[in-house]
Amino acid sequence: MKTDILILTEAYVQAFNEKNIEKVCDFFSEGFVLTDPAGTVKGQKAVHNYIKGIFDSTNTLLFEPKKILVANEHYSIIEFNLKLDDSTFLGTDIITWDANGKMVTMDAYLYQSSN
Repeated sequence: MKTDILILTEAYVQAFNEKNIEKVCDFFSEGFVLTDPAGTVKGQKAVHNYIKGIFDSTNTLLFEPKKILVANEHYSIIEFNLKLDDSTFLGTDIITWDANGKMVTMDAYLYQSSN
């Protein structure tokens, strides 16, 4: 199952990089909860709208994973660089997965790079 979580996490990164909102949201459970520095968004539809807003407001988006770690069959961690237009962020996503391979929660920690 650890391998499955790694594959799912890599596929999520690819979908996010493609700014493919439908593919991204296919990874979320119905009750998915996203927490990031801007706050907490609850529910697949609300998170869809939140992320679509990010995608629609940027011309350039590059989500580069530096490391993807799988803690067990229910957790993955992505250490990443995120470029949104002229801003670069460094961060970590901590993802909880359910038994069906859907994300239950994501805690996103990021800060803007000074470079």
